[in-house]
Amino acid sequence: MSRKKGFKVKRSRRNLYKKRKSTGRKIFDGVLFVVILGAFVFVGYSVASPLIKFFGGNGGNSSVSEPAWTPPESLPETSDSNSQANTSDNTSGNSGGSDTTKDNTSSAPSEVTSAFATVAPDSALKSDAALNKFLASAKDGGYNTVVFTLKNTTGELLYKSSLKAVKDNTDVNKGSLTAAQIVKACKTAGITPVAAITTLYDRKTPYLFDNAGYIIADGNWSWLDAAADNGG
Repeated sequence: MSRKKGFKVKRSRRNLYKKRKSTGRKIFDGVLFVVILGAFVFVGYSVASPLIKFFGGNGGNSSVSEPAWTPPESLPETSDSNSQANTSDNTSGNSGGSDTTKDNTSSAPSEVTSAFATVAPDSALKSDAALNKFLASAKDGGYNTVVFTLKNTTGELLYKSSLKAVKDNTDVNKGSLTAAQIVKACKTAGITPVAAITTLYDRKTPYLFDNAGYIIADGNWSWLDAAADNGG
């Protein structure tokens, strides 16, 4: 009995179960792919464009446009006579205002903003002539304030005092000019007077008036009000 020959199986890369597409189907698939790809590109650009503008610095700009500016309507022209009348009225009004300003300025008191002071020597209070001479010299030197020592550390009054306790005491009351005379001379010269008066440092008054000081441990006197009502 003869032996049957077996079938030889050939291997091939072709899929026997896959159907071959027709040419029309291939064209349709190609067109559909292009349409879908275009749709994705359009959607992607629509979404990405605002983001690109925002991160590029355009996101903060307002898209609302401002209304256009409209110039105001021009006023009707006035006649030359009215213009001249208004001009003359304004001129007279301004001149009146200037006169008022001048009057107010002239009536306002002068104010000293800076003080340039000098100390007057005791000899300046010896007489009217000596005082006026010193004030003129101070004025020429650029001073507007003069300090006068009316009571020195010795206890002497360098102006003519009218106080009852010292007016007849020549040891204390040594002045020739009253305070009123000194102030008047300063005003005439355009000088501001300033008084310098020592109070607690006095070498004479406590010895002349027992009730005008207190005694300390070493037996010396010092100027102070010794009355109990005033803390003495």
